[in-house]
Amino acid sequence: QRVAMGMSIKFQVPGIFAGLSVEDHLTLVLQRVPRITDLHHEMDGILDNFHLRDERKVKAGNLSHGKKQWLEIAMALALRPDVLLLDEPVAGLSDEETRETGDLINKLKTQGITMMVVEHDMDFVRQVATQVTVLHGGRVFAEGPLQEVLEREDVAEIYLGKR
Repeated sequence: QRVAMGMSIKFQVPGIFAGLSVEDHLTLVLQRVPRITDLHHEMDGILDNFHLRDERKVKAGNLSHGKKQWLEIAMALALRPDVLLLDEPVAGLSDEETRETGDLINKLKTQGITMMVVEHDMDFVRQVATQVTVLHGGRVFAEGPLQEVLEREDVAEIYLGKR
């Protein structure tokens, strides 16, 4: 139902099958998208965009944590959603992988996809966000343009653990 509504999600913990290759994962997803006429061309584009071409035949269980995260983002994106939800997309990634993931997400933003990202890594948030919502105690505490929210003293106090 979610896919039919134009939504796709990448959960915090990659939900991949260790025994299937990168190509197998993408094939399973791409076969569900009726608008795709050339599966191989679509697959090649995704593999290139997510730096997974060299891992095409590699079993997902043998990928680095970062490549597993990219594979799952690629799978979510392969469904051609209008809205892409990303839950902690850089959790456990190195600084370099985090920066590269931000670059990938910024590239996606130019394709007209609405994205909602839940993330605690503030460097990453600064790299990809234009609008932010700060939650505290299960409620919206602040929201608005990134720079405006980051300049608020009360937000800094919460983020630094003073409240």
